[in-house]
Amino acid sequence: MWIEQCRAEGWLFLGLSIHRFEDGQRGIPLNDTAPPSDAEVWQGHRILVVEDKTPQALRYTDHIPAQYANVPAETWPASFEKQGDILMVKFEQDMYKEIIAKAMLDHFNNIRLVCADDGVQGDFRVRDLTIVASRDGSTSTQTTVKEHGLEIYTNPGVAYYSSRLSHEREVTCECIEALVNKKQRKVVVADLYAGVGPSFGLLFHRDLLSGYIANDLNPKAVELLRLNIERFSRRSHAMSPSKVCCEDARALAQSEEIKHTVDVLLVNLPHESINHLPHLFSCLVVDQTSLIRGWTILERNELQHLSERLEKVCNEAGAMVENIDIHDVKGYSLAKVFASYTLEVCVRSNR
Repeated sequence: MWIEQCRAEGWLFLGLSIHRFEDGQRGIPLNDTAPPSDAEVWQGHRILVVEDKTPQALRYTDHIPAQYANVPAETWPASFEKQGDILMVKFEQDMYKEIIAKAMLDHFNNIRLVCADDGVQGDFRVRDLTIVASRDGSTSTQTTVKEHGLEIYTNPGVAYYSSRLSHEREVTCECIEALVNKKQRKVVVADLYAGVGPSFGLLFHRDLLSGYIANDLNPKAVELLRLNIERFSRRSHAMSPSKVCCEDARALAQSEEIKHTVDVLLVNLPHESINHLPHLFSCLVVDQTSLIRGWTILERNELQHLSERLEKVCNEAGAMVENIDIHDVKGYSLAKVFASYTLEVCVRSNR
């Protein structure tokens, strides 16, 4: 009876269990909104102050003040994304944003900023973020994340990064490791759409590189890319090439500086991957096996034809296809899929 009444009135201290006294009696934990001990509502029952364990809230909504107990449950966001010490939330309405953000800071001790996420915008696919609450008054959205045990500088406010693709980056590393074993030497890797450079973390860590080209068209991303390459390469030997740049990938691939130097080409530009691919073959080594690993977004009914489409692109570029491997990574929408393709090709020198 009493616990139901306290819960209905909003007096129950959520997250704290019933207290059991040595004499067998039990105490109901009350919060600060409960009436004082001499209030008639208690009908003479005692209110005691006792030491107990700090309540362990199960979710951030346990920190929402009791006066909002009657607000519909769907008001409180059920999903959000964490990147480093930043929490990005898609708020359905503005009315309770500050209350929700404070509750999230109270619940997640390692969060510094809570930001409203209004989706990605522009050619660089950068999130439109608005800071709702800050633990320490700071306003920078630069942070660090851990991936495969390695720290990576990111900034969701200026550059694209997705932790959901960490498995894809691990698969990429395994493919490159297999190529290194096949060639019996380290390789030159070009990531021409590198973002902040997470693909290079494991490659440096596993000592697979003889050289690298790290490029992105977003200058803000390249600032973080340089920091990450410096961090990843701290214990590495001198490499050639060792290039970090901010250029159009299609022009860069055809420059004399990197022409025919690349063993592995990464093409992570899902919306334009296949269209860019014909312009990139000139950077690959000739008359030996090279690896292309890319990602694309396409209609579901187009997935079955992707292999033939890629083979046609390779043939027109003078590259003989040795192997094609295609995977449906995840559903992108009801009509589209996000797929990866891995090509082993040999660019002929007499083309």
